[in-house]
Amino acid sequence: MDDFNSETGYTTMQLVKAKAHEATLPHGGSVSQFEKAFGIEYGSQEAVIISQEQGWLRGKPPKPENQQKKNKGDCG
Repeated sequence: MDDFNSETGYTTMQLVKAKAHEATLPHGGSVSQFEKAFGIEYGSQEAVIISQEQGWLRGKPPKPENQQKKNKGDCG
């Protein structure tokens, strides 16, 4: 799917078995679509700030930058 909406934050999510997912690597999904739309790394503090400003993190306080996972993988 290539349908990340940078105005609403909505995208289509598919549930697949890990083996099937790994068989399609590398591929571009919502993470790479987010990065292209905003010009920043998905796991960065800047991405959290944008998501907060957009209201996409309702009820979820951001983690301090040093506690954020740096597990980008090849799924981007």
